[in-house]
Amino acid sequence: MLQMSAEAWNKDEFKVVDGTHVKVHQDACYFLSSPEKQRMGKTKGGRNSKINAVTNGAGKLLNLALIAGNESELKSVREVLGDVCDKVVLGDKGFDDNKLREWVRLNGGVANIPGRKNRKTEVFYIKEIGKLRHVVENYFSRVKRFRRVGTRYDRHAETYIAFVCIASLMDWLR
Repeated sequence: MLQMSAEAWNKDEFKVVDGTHVKVHQDACYFLSSPEKQRMGKTKGGRNSKINAVTNGAGKLLNLALIAGNESELKSVREVLGDVCDKVVLGDKGFDDNKLREWVRLNGGVANIPGRKNRKTEVFYIKEIGKLRHVVENYFSRVKRFRRVGTRYDRHAETYIAFVCIASLMDWLR
């Protein structure tokens, strides 16, 4: 049993990954190029994008990627995570994948990701450490306070991701 509380751990030892949906405003849907190229996926609710982000244990952004709303976050998670040597990778059940766990282990990190309900074999997961996953959700909450990040009004993916980076920079400075 862990004797330390989650707050007592060094925040730089963690990489916390998650994704969030961003609704694309109807005015941004007049395409100058293909919607897939601009990272706009078609979902039941209309056009949608996802921000796949990695924060440290303090909830400050380390890396991010913009993907289409109907794509799996697992496709871009390796490039977003980057170097995981001597890091604990935290994620939710959406990142429960044997290949991802193996990749993290081979690159010198430890994956602390809970298994899905229908998983046949039990996986390594420490619940006390997993409670730190909320920091990435808090990050999304802070940057989505900026109206331009909370709803995508930009037709070009590069323009939108630039505004997400500006909001993240503001978050780092506060």
